[in-house]
Amino acid sequence: MSQKPLPEKDNVAEIFEAQDQQYMFPYHHIPSFQKDGSVSRIRDLDWGFDYMACLYHAKKTIEGFKPSSILEVGCGDGAIIGAMDSAIARRVGVDLSEKAIPFAKAFFPQVEFSMLDASSMQEQFDAVMAIEVLEHIPDDGIHSFLQTLAARTKSGGHIYISVPSVNLPLYKKHYRHYDPALLKKQIEEAGIEADIVSVDFFRSPVSFEKTYMRLTNNRLFCGEIHPLRRMIWKQIVKTLDTPDPATAQHVVAVLKVK
Repeated sequence: MSQKPLPEKDNVAEIFEAQDQQYMFPYHHIPSFQKDGSVSRIRDLDWGFDYMACLYHAKKTIEGFKPSSILEVGCGDGAIIGAMDSAIARRVGVDLSEKAIPFAKAFFPQVEFSMLDASSMQEQFDAVMAIEVLEHIPDDGIHSFLQTLAARTKSGGHIYISVPSVNLPLYKKHYRHYDPALLKKQIEEAGIEADIVSVDFFRSPVSFEKTYMRLTNNRLFCGEIHPLRRMIWKQIVKTLDTPDPATAQHVVAVLKVK
């Protein structure tokens, strides 16, 4: 059997680089075995638009502060802080999950991750974020958690907090959902030395979004219709900061530490 000629020596590095670029999660991890013994070529996240809207909003807001250092408290697998501008000199993520931190370290080796409680740290940062974390904190721990965020933030630095809205059903893993009044009340009661820049709803579903999800993820079909996907995402970005309070899915607070 004849074989193709070996690559020219000058092309070896180029070919290696082409393969090396493929090693980004999830690569080989998308195909999976199913419970019925068959396999699936794809995976679908019905909350994907919403998650990416949260990531986009946090990235846009925090990068707008032009910080030299960022701390994410409750970083999970590191996707959000990993998406922050790589030009930011110091990016640190902490979480209490033994399962999450190894993923974060594997996916984003350029970010420093540790499994620890932020209250045990001494370092301060230009920006501190807690994205969809506060709803996981028991009632008697809210004030100390908010105080920890402030303690980790430099004077003049910013805190970014996002939480799920009362318009969403309360999930079993959450203690509570929020409207702007409740989040503002908890921040004020924590007694931290910070000015509240804003507390607002954000991110309402856009027209055709729910229909698109039903159309592309159902018992007969799962996939993407790329022109419609791009159209919906553009509309999400356009309306992210002008939500309908009756349908908004998240509340976000921005604080500036004194």
